[in-house]
Amino acid sequence: MIWMLMASLAGAAECENQQTLRAGEVTWELCDGELTRDGEVVHAGEGTPARLFLVDDEVWVELVSRRAIPVSGTASPRIMPVGPAAVPAPPTTSSAPVPAPAPSVVRSSSGDMAPILELDGRTAVVALGEAAGLKVGDAIDFMELDEGSGTRYRVRARGQVVAVGPDDARVQLLVNQSVEDTALARLSDAPLTRSRMSPPDWRNVAVWEAGLTGGFNASNSGAIFLLNGAIGYRFAAPVRVDLRVDPVPIGIDGNSASASGSVMAYVSYDHDLFAVGVGGGVSLTGDVSRFWPSGGAHGVFGQTLRAGAVDGFHFQTYAQFASVQGTWFVDKIDGRFQIPISNRGTPLWLIIHGEGGASLGRADIGLRVRAAGNGGPGTLHVTPTVGFGLAEFYSSRNGVFAVGPTLGVRVGGVFGSPTKAVWGTVR
Repeated sequence: MIWMLMASLAGAAECENQQTLRAGEVTWELCDGELTRDGEVVHAGEGTPARLFLVDDEVWVELVSRRAIPVSGTASPRIMPVGPAAVPAPPTTSSAPVPAPAPSVVRSSSGDMAPILELDGRTAVVALGEAAGLKVGDAIDFMELDEGSGTRYRVRARGQVVAVGPDDARVQLLVNQSVEDTALARLSDAPLTRSRMSPPDWRNVAVWEAGLTGGFNASNSGAIFLLNGAIGYRFAAPVRVDLRVDPVPIGIDGNSASASGSVMAYVSYDHDLFAVGVGGGVSLTGDVSRFWPSGGAHGVFGQTLRAGAVDGFHFQTYAQFASVQGTWFVDKIDGRFQIPISNRGTPLWLIIHGEGGASLGRADIGLRVRAAGNGGPGTLHVTPTVGFGLAEFYSSRNGVFAVGPTLGVRVGGVFGSPTKAVWGTVR
């Protein structure tokens, strides 16, 4: 269906201010506050029609009304209608965008759009309440005027109603979503699941993560600690660079760990829903590894793959390969599944992780908790883990395997000067 927008400049003789909007075969006309559809008068509700525009290819009308409120004496504050007043949009002779007027209730056949009254972090108070049919648990779309267009609004964020009053409601934004206070809110029938499985991403931000995993050696009452860390940068373009150190082993009880440790740099094509990249670096392996002809440092080649959104459902893997004495070996493979549990309140993800390589193998399960922020700068994640692993140790006596349960914690965050989150998947 082709939509055509015509702003009538001259208007009929009896109209001082006129706007015409064609939607398919239907002609909508606004003439000095009177709205007609194919020539028939349409009563839009309380208030005077002031402007026509499109939202997702649906015709909407903005309503304006006059109200009075007492401000002196002992009268209790209340709002009282004093009659409508037409404030139609002035005609324009330019194709330049027409800025949105002061916030007011906007009405269409699918419901009202209303301004944001208060914005505080991940929650917003909107001027829609029980009178508009809202109830706790409803989905709310936040609409913003497209840049370069004066007549078309798009969904820019989504939230869920957590409290409702007679004329307002508090809405909690979903994972990685934010809005400006100039946005308009409307009741939505869209499911909330997609925003959980593939939330929008932040760009021009640096991300970091550090972890510590401790393993108990059931065979000789020793222990091993594995340290790992990473820092990366996500550009506005679909490009990401990363530096990873994983793992750095520390053994106790007279043993030093011979597990493989590596330092790797990666560059990736970083789309919202997938990423592929390559890298290179150095791997250090112990002298008694059963999987290598000899220990020491080796140059390695790496590949990385992510299928799914960064803060949604995804699978990600890092694979490292090395050539030793003319033979290629798998140095290490690291993979994890991330499964969103909740995208409201405190966002939670289930993490299933496994790693295997020269002298090291482990698997764990963790709960990733967003302790602060909403995906942009200031965001902090904490992931406690529990699992099972094995690592080969080297001591002055002999080489032994450590096998036993593991406990760990990973901490990560975001910092930088971001661009606005990419909203392409929030529809």
